[in-house]
Amino acid sequence: MPRIRGTAFRDDDADGVRDAGEPGLPYCSVLATPGGWMIGADDQGRFEVQVPYGAYTITGQPRIHHTITTSAQAASFGFPMQIDSLNDVGYAPTPGITDLVASITASVARPGFGTTITITVTNMGTTDATVDVQLLADAIHTWTSSSVPPSTLNGNAATWNVTITAGASWQCVVSVDTPQSVLLGTPLSHTLSATTGATDATPLDNEAVWNALVVGSFDPNDKIVEPASLTPADVAAGMRVTYTVRFQNTGTFAAERVLITDTLNSDALWSTLAPLASSHANTWFIRVAFSTWCSRTSTCPTASDEPGSHGFVTFNVVPSTSLMLGESVGNIANIYFDYNEPVITNEAVFIVDEDMTVLVNEQDAMRVWPNPVGSELFASGASSGAYEVMDALGRVVLRGNAANLSRGVEVGHLPAGCYSLRLAAGATVSFCETLRACSPSRKQLRLKNQRCPIPSQVSWFLMPQQDRHGPIYRLVIGKRDRAHHLSESITFQISIRSKFCM
Repeated sequence: MPRIRGTAFRDDDADGVRDAGEPGLPYCSVLATPGGWMIGADDQGRFEVQVPYGAYTITGQPRIHHTITTSAQAASFGFPMQIDSLNDVGYAPTPGITDLVASITASVARPGFGTTITITVTNMGTTDATVDVQLLADAIHTWTSSSVPPSTLNGNAATWNVTITAGASWQCVVSVDTPQSVLLGTPLSHTLSATTGATDATPLDNEAVWNALVVGSFDPNDKIVEPASLTPADVAAGMRVTYTVRFQNTGTFAAERVLITDTLNSDALWSTLAPLASSHANTWFIRVAFSTWCSRTSTCPTASDEPGSHGFVTFNVVPSTSLMLGESVGNIANIYFDYNEPVITNEAVFIVDEDMTVLVNEQDAMRVWPNPVGSELFASGASSGAYEVMDALGRVVLRGNAANLSRGVEVGHLPAGCYSLRLAAGATVSFCETLRACSPSRKQLRLKNQRCPIPSQVSWFLMPQQDRHGPIYRLVIGKRDRAHHLSESITFQISIRSKFCM
């Protein structure tokens, strides 16, 4: 098939011509019409896509802090293997702008195995930046090594002092171990920040957080979305959602090409797609919401090279502003190793939901594990008072001394289902933060940690329900009379982490 080829370049003198010494500009995008071909440039600014026969117009797409200096290009194809490479797109930088973007991705954490944390900082500004890159890996891990030695290392807190040229990215892969003693379901969190002495144009994306759970056996090819829920206000404001596709070559020979295809949901504005980070150099293109990512420049080893056999692609996109409260958006990816049949990932789903956050005193915050639970339930952070376990109908099925939670409480006799754990302390009830919602897709839902005293006569329970998108949960809050009947109740549909699953 014919090919459209070109280079996005930094037009330092803004004359619309690529002069000697003007470098390629990474991660720009161009649009070829008709057909709606959105083509992404690689880390050298090069782009290429195969198209059917016909005539096309190639136009550069806006890039933050830059002005396009070249006119639209025309390309026409009438015979096989024809290549039109005269499609360079110039971008003149607005001088003196600092704009860092931090991104973090981690492989799964399993007891007794190693985990890699890939941190990326991109300088989207127009001037070189001296950057302090700081990573705080979760305390459950043991630091092993990093592809770039840190300037300082204190336990799991590392700092790199680096210079990142305008338009370039800096990346480091950190290797950590997860001790065998860590329980499945234990939450973990890694935090990355990038700071510089200059004023950043968009400081909110200078920090990135990776939240996950320690797992057992797993599928190494998956897709993740963050955040898992947006409020209607977030949607209206155009808040982006970030997708990460992780893959591993578990075959018997190295893959020379890894191809990822992804049909974006109609409720995602495909024209807003922006690449953030990747494990391998790649090119990408979109044709009317069907995105394709391809890595051809390096091989993906087999699992005999365990760290090298893994890879990922991270990008974000703006959801449609027409999404309504209660709607959800699902998305899967197909991963092709060379020319084998695709590996189809899980569905990554985010929902539009009100921020009905259950609040908890930070000093009393607990961790509850494992989740789902088998025979014994453990909790940390509860040293006094009583606890109650309630089923989905709000009935108390177990009571005891909260101090026993750290040693383990037998719950194996309870029927399978969803339960809530409540701590009672005098005239208040403190709700404990646990791990995740129990649902087939394992969507991770989270709570904020703030203080919220609740009168002891007020009760709450979770009501699991099912809709066409899968399980949802409703929080019912109300008063109980002397006969323990619930009255004056109100009900909310929520994303909640205050429960554990049997």
